[in-house]
Amino acid sequence: MVPGVLNARRGLAGCVTDGGRLTRVQPIVADPKRFDENATEVYGVGAFLLAGSEICSIASKRAGPDDR
Repeated sequence: MVPGVLNARRGLAGCVTDGGRLTRVQPIVADPKRFDENATEVYGVGAFLLAGSEICSIASKRAGPDDR
């Protein structure tokens, strides 16, 4: 898979706590340089799931017929 996509996936996965909570989601109208790293918002979870869906789509397109 594309190295940039894999790096992004690792970065996103690193924002999920052991308890399954997605952190480091910037609140609306917050300064991107200063917000609680434990912050979470429901729209962040949606974006996280959409990113995962796109990664799966890329992986399935790059896989050969025997890999699907």
